[in-house]
This record gives sequence, C-alpha cells and structure tokens, in this order.
Amino acid sequence: LIRSFTHLFFARSSSSSSKAIVVEMVGKRGDVALVSMPLPSTVYPPVDCPHEISEILSSHDAISSIRSTIIALTSSFDTQPKRSYGSFHKIAQCTKPTIVLVDGDISGVATELAMSCDIIYASDRSTFALNQILLGSMPGSGGTQRLPRAVGKSLAMEMILSGAPISASDAMQAGLISKVLPVHRLLKEGIRLGDRAGEKSSLIQPMAKEAVSHAFETSLREGLLLEGRLFESTFATEDRREGMVAHVEQRKPEWKGQ
Repeated sequence: LIRSFTHLFFARSSSSSSKAIVVEMVGKRGDVALVSMPLPSTVYPPVDCPHEISEILSSHDAISSIRSTIIALTSSFDTQPKRSYGSFHKIAQCTKPTIVLVDGDISGVATELAMSCDIIYASDRSTFALNQILLGSMPGSGGTQRLPRAVGKSLAMEMILSGAPISASDAMQAGLISKVLPVHRLLKEGIRLGDRAGEKSSLIQPMAKEAVSHAFETSLREGLLLEGRLFESTFATEDRREGMVAHVEQRKPEWKGQ
C-alpha cells in the first residue's frame, strides 16, 4: 500500500488545493500527523514553509487526537538563506514526538529544520549539508549550534566551512540521524515509529523529551537535577501507577494522561 516516497508526498493536489502544506492523519489508529509539501513549481504565491510548519506543529500540541508528527523532507524544500531560528525553536519546543523522513539531497535550511526535530530517518540515497557558505552566508537557523551538538566539533566545522555534504550512512555513523532505510521502506518505518510513540503516556512523554532536550543546554549536574525532579514527579501520576500494575499483570497499560 505504500507508494514511492516522492509520489506519495507530492501527488496530493486534490487535498492540498491552494495550500502549500498538507497534513494527513495516518497510522494504525489514525493519530499520526503526516506533514508534506508540494513541489515548489506548484505553489503560488511562495509560502514561508519553516514558519508554516512551526505553526502546524505548535497547533498539534493542543490537539489530543494527534500523538506524533512526521515531516517529509526532500531536495525540493526551499533552501534559500533565511533566518528561521524562531520557527525552528518553536518546533524544538513541541511536547509531542516529531519525526523527520528525508529522501534526497537536503541542505541549508532543510537540514536545520531536520535538526530541530526529535528523530531523523533517511533513505539510503540521501545527503545532508549546511552549504550556506557557498552563497556567501552561514547557517542562521540553529545550524552552528545543533550540528556540533549532534556530530562533534570537527565534522561540524568541516561541513559548515566547506559546505560539503555527507551521505546518509555517514550521518548515521556520526549521530546526526538514527536510521538509514531503502526508500521504499522509509514511510512505512516512519509511520511505525509514530505508532509506537503514540502508544506511550501522553503525560510522561513530554517530561522525557524535556529532560533529553535539556541535556544539550546545561551542565551534567543541572541536567541530572532536572531529571531527578521529573522522575520523582511521575510517582504522583495515575499513568505511573497504571504502568507498574500493567507490568505486574502482564498486560498492555491503558494510559489516561493523568
């Protein structure tokens, strides 16, 4: 049932009408939001995709029927130098899981967008670059901060100062992405991940996200203190009790988000 990645994400003119970005509900429970964009030639007037995507993801936090969001990125994404820090910061602050599926050569703003999300899967034909230097510019939407946190100083410097891309396999080895897949499996595996994430407690999951995200912004001591506070706060929740009881009774937990 899964068609080719590019076809599935871009052959939706009937549902997108004049909108540049399409949101569809997918997954076995229909609670995974799939965000995709049409080819640039089909969009008139041009749309500020980073801003639109950030607004969409922020709105998903307030919709209880949405448990996770998948963003499809291909080489057609607008990579013109622009400062989208505010938009990408909003994406990074989303409390629900955000998953990026990459197919093709992405660079500049597209790579910065991917890094602002929680998890990145890529097809085996994908590459990643921060190539603003080739246009007489530099990353301005979080690239100089998020890339070294993901891959270390040396590789980050090499990518940013030369503008050269790295392959999906090298990106996974460096820690930038978590999985490389054949293109025909990319969407299926992304939705499967969204389904798995959506099965967990909607109350505890944001706490775990906050703790992990905090690790990149503070000292180990402060991070451990935050983790401890969040961990202890779970003991006062119904979901913590339900999880423990379900484990003892060897059944699936029924989360209440309380």
